[in-house]
Amino acid sequence: RADESVVEFELAADLLPDDPVVQILVALTRTVAGDPDGALEYLERARFSAEGPDALLVDEAEERIDDGIEAAGEFLRAGVAPTTFRERLAERP
Repeated sequence: RADESVVEFELAADLLPDDPVVQILVALTRTVAGDPDGALEYLERARFSAEGPDALLVDEAEERIDDGIEAAGEFLRAGVAPTTFRERLAERP
């Protein structure tokens, strides 16, 4: 499933290049899919546009990526993805 998610998140990242959270989602998903080099590319994209709390999120995502597939997957499933989903739904008209 991670491979399928990578494709979808990358489409979103292309549409929202200045959204660090979307870039983080791609980085974490690429890690889970076994592509740590690709993950680092998206992590750097996130770092470039991140400010305030998003910059802290980039740092935390980097730690989880460095800790490996399981840590990145847990952070993705239990942290970033659900929080982002709730926030984005709340913003919709």
